[in-house]
Amino acid sequence: MQRCLEVIESTPQHLYGDSHKEASELAKQILARLDAPSKQIRAKGYWTIENLQKELEAYIEGHGTRGLMPTSSELEETGQVALKSAIEKHGGFIAVAERFGLQLNTQSQNIVVPRPRGFWQDDDNLVHTLRVIAQMNGTPHVMPTAQEIKDAGYPGLNKVIARRGGYAVVAGLAGLHYGYGSGKTDIFLKQQVHGQLA
Repeated sequence: MQRCLEVIESTPQHLYGDSHKEASELAKQILARLDAPSKQIRAKGYWTIENLQKELEAYIEGHGTRGLMPTSSELEETGQVALKSAIEKHGGFIAVAERFGLQLNTQSQNIVVPRPRGFWQDDDNLVHTLRVIAQMNGTPHVMPTAQEIKDAGYPGLNKVIARRGGYAVVAGLAGLHYGYGSGKTDIFLKQQVHGQLA
């Protein structure tokens, strides 16, 4: 395969036209997948939390996305299916990102996290999840909007909030500020920027 890449790159571009660049890029992608660490055979029990952290850090370093949790589709596209499975085994993308201090890319990642029956009846679970979402959004003291909750991978949580009394009631339970028009009124944001919110 390496020889194939060498031949493509050494052939004058005018012979291939636009397809020269595409062929070269495709060959590089194939080589990268063949050399990918996740393609190595792993012994049963390999995917401990320590090995997951090591492999995830290597992936992030190799892709220049320091501090960002890769998305499920990014891992699939780069042939890191074993890493994706390990993340799911250890609680999913949100849990692993939180554990390793990585930021989720909620704009391109539509994560749905299944929860056990009765999970949302526990106030601690509800409060913790809302605070994590608020933190991910950069507004740790403000109740997330319905869209932010959905984007974070909890589309069913909006129904739970409605059943538990609505956004104002649940925001109070979680100790988060809630205001007109999504809880992110200008006064709350200005107070937060100036450090006036506890």
